[in-house]
Amino acid sequence: MQSIRSESTKWRITCCYDTTDDVNHRDYVRGSLSEVDLLHFNGEECVKVDHISVRGQSCRNCTAYAFQKDAIFHFPSKKGNCEFQTNDYKNCSANETNGIMKFESNFGFYGCANAQHHCSANVNATTQTWFGA
Repeated sequence: MQSIRSESTKWRITCCYDTTDDVNHRDYVRGSLSEVDLLHFNGEECVKVDHISVRGQSCRNCTAYAFQKDAIFHFPSKKGNCEFQTNDYKNCSANETNGIMKFESNFGFYGCANAQHHCSANVNATTQTWFGA
């Protein structure tokens, strides 16, 4: 991964690429490694992305809330005061564990999965992370 990362300037996360003929931009996020280095990101903050789309809601050249602390990089739906916000996110607080509220996450960490998002639509759904130029 470090070798691929050293030759790359961009990253993107797609859904179910292995079952389609093309990239579906409905549930999709793309960014620059100079803004967010996925291999070294550790924290939670609004990050600059080139394009993000979650369940038909999207923006370009905006900030979106990202999270990764000893876990999988992902974009929680109910967090942060970023430019990109999702409406009608799934709330799994009824399944609360150890006092931790769970809300829908996108592009990884599917502890509270939304069947309306292509990456977590069913047990056969997949999420792919890409590096390139």
